[in-house]
Amino acid sequence: MVAWLLIGLILLAVYILFKFSSMRYEKFWTYILAGTLIFFVFTFISVTSKNNLNFSSFEGAVSGVKVYFSWLQGFGSNTARITGNIVNNFDWSGNVTESQE
Repeated sequence: MVAWLLIGLILLAVYILFKFSSMRYEKFWTYILAGTLIFFVFTFISVTSKNNLNFSSFEGAVSGVKVYFSWLQGFGSNTARITGNIVNNFDWSGNVTESQE
């Protein structure tokens, strides 16, 4: 039941996006938004299934959303930390050759 509801919401969001999108690069933004939406759906399903959450009650749904947003916050902070480590360890001096005089 929840999967069909999510699929319906995705189809509705894509329909609204195509209907009201009049930007110059609408295909680019459509692909970006569709990719983001697919990311959220698959990660939500993955996180909630690994934690054996029950969506048959309101409390279970609220608990599932809390667990997902907690996971999403951790994902964002880990991504920021990894990106910072990469930037800090990058050799910014470039490819400079010494002139011999």
